[in-house]
Amino acid sequence: MSTCFYLHTLGCRLNQAESNKIAEDLLSAGFVFTRDREEADLFIINTCSVTHKADRESRQIARQLKRSNPQAKVIVTGCSQVTDKQIDLYVKNKSEIVTAAVKLLGEPESNNRTHNLFNYNQRTRALVKIQTGCNNFCTYCVVPYLRGKPQSVEVDKVIRDVSLKEKQGFKEVVLTGVNIGKYGRDLAGSQNLAGLLKQILAETNIKRLRLSSINPENITDELIDIFADQRMCQHFHLSLQSGSDSVLARMGRQYVTEDYLDIVKKLSPEYPNFTFTTDIIVGFPGETAAEFVETCDFVKRIGFLKVHIFRYSQREGTKAAEMKNQIDEKAKKERAKILADICRASEGKFKQKMLGQELKVLFEKKVDNYWQGVAGNYLKVQIKNDDDLENKILCVKINEENLLLS
Repeated sequence: MSTCFYLHTLGCRLNQAESNKIAEDLLSAGFVFTRDREEADLFIINTCSVTHKADRESRQIARQLKRSNPQAKVIVTGCSQVTDKQIDLYVKNKSEIVTAAVKLLGEPESNNRTHNLFNYNQRTRALVKIQTGCNNFCTYCVVPYLRGKPQSVEVDKVIRDVSLKEKQGFKEVVLTGVNIGKYGRDLAGSQNLAGLLKQILAETNIKRLRLSSINPENITDELIDIFADQRMCQHFHLSLQSGSDSVLARMGRQYVTEDYLDIVKKLSPEYPNFTFTTDIIVGFPGETAAEFVETCDFVKRIGFLKVHIFRYSQREGTKAAEMKNQIDEKAKKERAKILADICRASEGKFKQKMLGQELKVLFEKKVDNYWQGVAGNYLKVQIKNDDDLENKILCVKINEENLLLS
């Protein structure tokens, strides 16, 4: 009889990449993945603690899963150290999940040992962890306290991981971490992110290579030049947080809006289809109406494909939590709504610019009669087709009908 595990992941792409590794380790040890909660012998929750909402959701998920199957054991890992009577074990080191699972359930009876994750995750885009930790200590952020100082994965291991994903059939690899722009600074020698990308492109045949979120201060001319390689996805999730220099200073960010604009100006003329997505916090302590307008104006100026808007959340132990002039929730909600309207208009304007362009699209899933996929520049596309297009890259001419609105 199989010993089944159910895995729930909250938060960032790094957490998703680490969950993939947890699943791979459990499958290799003989456990069997299931999407059926009632079938599970073990629930594993990979938590997030970046906001109070994420903390709360982590606790809620633990309770929901236990209610759905009271006989199953519950292991919690990740940034949110959830304490609840529903939880059997908290495991800080994610590499020790298998040991913890065996401790709770005994050795799995299944002999179905495999590294094939196709039954766990989609097989078109794979996440590869290259780094964790951060020492920026932005005034609103708890991540440095939870993840520790920057730690890079050795180049050879990253190459092996990318090669493995390629062998498993993945067409795109997304390099992920807490602060990937700091890659290599803790390693011996003079390796950096640009050097890592060059080595991956030289030593693997992966079809597409994408970067996860990166900070403006880490964008160098050497890094920009690498996007001339057609295997590099022409998209940056370039963290902004605010379009006001005075707010950025209070946040402890290591750039100003002019630095951000310079990056856009360097990339956009060279690569007309290059896209930018970002994160913005509204209602940061002391944010005036004028500072909020600066953010709105900056968003209009850049022309983002997508903006993730967060209302500022106080995190105990951070400098921002102690700042004066905390913004009330009503004002935060109002500003978030105003900014969301501006961002939708920006997204629509960029998509109109894409009409008539031919883009290579990696198709992932079929919804109704339409195959949906992602272009290299992160544009979401759909086409009507009766063939099986899963995990195939096709050239698509963009029109009003095949643009997916998000």
